[in-house]
Formats: sequence, C-alpha cells, structure tokens
Amino acid sequence: LSTSPTFLWCTAGCGYGQLHADAAAQPIMTCRLCAHRSCFHHRVAWHENLTCDEYDALLADPANFRSRFDREIPRGGVKRW
Repeated sequence: LSTSPTFLWCTAGCGYGQLHADAAAQPIMTCRLCAHRSCFHHRVAWHENLTCDEYDALLADPANFRSRFDREIPRGGVKRW
C-alpha cells in the first residue's frame, strides 16, 4: 500500500499510514490512529490558516509572503472582526 500515489504516512510520526483517494479535492488528511492533520499535497503537518497555494508562496519567498489575512487588513488600519 505504501507505494500507492494516494498513500501518506502520518506526519506526526505515529507510524500509521493510509490511503487518501480524494487528495486533489481535499488535501487535509486526518490520521485514523492519532487524529493528526497532514497536508497530502505537501506531505507535511497541515499548514494551519494557509491554503496550499499560500503555503507554496510562503516556501517560494518567505521574506515577502503575505497571507490572505494580511491582505484583508486595510492599509494603516486594524481589521475589526
């Protein structure tokens, strides 16, 4: 099973792995053993508050990265929730 392109070992290191057939539509894989969330696309722990595209941008240019949350704050102001 571990050679299947839809297989991922848990990124928490619990030793469990599983198939994740719907990875293109749903990149978050939750381990059935320990409930840790992993990103199937990047094969790392789930990047909280970042989409896969934003995570790619962060990896490509960490010094100039701005998340969608940063872009939503008005210039010179504080976003009010």
